[in-house]
Amino acid sequence: MRKVLFVLAVVLLGTTSMTLFIGFTQPEFEEASRTPSQKILGTWLGTFFNKYYYISNHTLFHFKEDGMVDVRAFNGLSMDTTCRWEVKDDKLYIDTIAYDIDLLNVEELGLTNSSVPTDKRKYYYRAAKRPKEVKNLPEIESIETILDGKTWMDREQVKGGFYHLDYWQLEGAQIHLQRYYYRDEKFLFAEKETYCYEIQDHNGYLFFVRTAYQGDSCNIRNMDVRQITNVGRKSFTLYKNDNPFTFFDNTVREKAFTTYQASELPPIDLVPSPDFNLCNQEILSEYYRFDTDYKGGQKGVNRFVLERYKKPANSEDQNGYFQVRFTINCNGETGHFTAKECDLAYQPYTFDSRISEQLLELVRDLPDWIPGVHPHYNSNVDTYRHIAFRIEQGEVVEVVP
Repeated sequence: MRKVLFVLAVVLLGTTSMTLFIGFTQPEFEEASRTPSQKILGTWLGTFFNKYYYISNHTLFHFKEDGMVDVRAFNGLSMDTTCRWEVKDDKLYIDTIAYDIDLLNVEELGLTNSSVPTDKRKYYYRAAKRPKEVKNLPEIESIETILDGKTWMDREQVKGGFYHLDYWQLEGAQIHLQRYYYRDEKFLFAEKETYCYEIQDHNGYLFFVRTAYQGDSCNIRNMDVRQITNVGRKSFTLYKNDNPFTFFDNTVREKAFTTYQASELPPIDLVPSPDFNLCNQEILSEYYRFDTDYKGGQKGVNRFVLERYKKPANSEDQNGYFQVRFTINCNGETGHFTAKECDLAYQPYTFDSRISEQLLELVRDLPDWIPGVHPHYNSNVDTYRHIAFRIEQGEVVEVVP
């Protein structure tokens, strides 16, 4: 906050005079003098890191002056609750749990559990940001009417090389996602997914809450939560406090606003890929944390690729690395493919399409993935995986997990 000071000045110009109001701004030091308790008051969107995964916007906290905090767990795993809070000895106490305050200003709050050993705190970190102050949003029923029955385009990646376009078809409580993959604007393949969604009001803030669609019904667990910041007839904008902090130095990353525009599906007759649905679209982690594997191990992957790869003619000038990153869901199915290319010095490079498209197709065809298992819940989970190919003179000489 800054104070505005007005100064009255009268200027004489010959036989006439002119009155001026001149405004100056003065720094407001009130924020710096506020106590930690005063800074924490109000509503926060919480994010959680631990050793296994990261969850964005999974909790809504509303700290009140009477010493109570309302806690809304968006992930569907916990009940809404109200408990006591206080700041004492540079710690934030929520009920009986003590958190060290690692960062606190008007927009950002970072905490670590005091009971976690210092060398492991980077794996158990809670962060929060203020929701956005939004004016003049339509009522929930009006927003649902605007969104329903239309196709909305998510975002368009930079064209050139590999990219994908996402389209949401909203019907009732469901989102039918169509994801189209391209290389140099040539259509390669597509995926289809189904989710459920609803719009929720919490403390006057509106949230677009996406949930899983399993067994022909909506699963309320493990929600993807985004605040609605703008709605029009042809577009709407969602805010996701995505990756607000790094694990190690609490560096604030860029806020994520995504605008979805009313659109039409691409004029492509064939959508060759079957449905690919995540079992838990919000909790994703690297494969090695949950022991995701391939039947036959890395040797099985190598054998499948090397036995099928065909070196294109006249490709002796093709040298570098081709990497494919993808998701393996809890059923062992694969999807969400992205590709990156570089030369042997790790500089940007573009392979002959006969190489890149062939390798991408081979990774998509790998048939025998074993899904990861969460050690605490003994249940299958979705994980990320990547495979890199070292290419020399057009030949695959190494497959790197």
